[in-house]
Amino acid sequence: MIIALLTVRYRYAQIEAVKIAPVALVLSVKRVLFFFATVGGGKIFAECDLFKKSIATMIMVAGAMLIWEA
Repeated sequence: MIIALLTVRYRYAQIEAVKIAPVALVLSVKRVLFFFATVGGGKIFAECDLFKKSIATMIMVAGAMLIWEA
């Protein structure tokens, strides 16, 4: 139940953020959160190639930010 409430809150916050800021900026912030989730999940589950996955996530975040700047 707690996870469901947090998910609803997260989605609502994302909708409000899109109303305030450009969509690309909101998505780039969301991508940064994916980076932290990648690193955190890799540490928790002891995944191999965590460095490689972190670099790939940073490239995706940088690409999203470059699209926003264009």
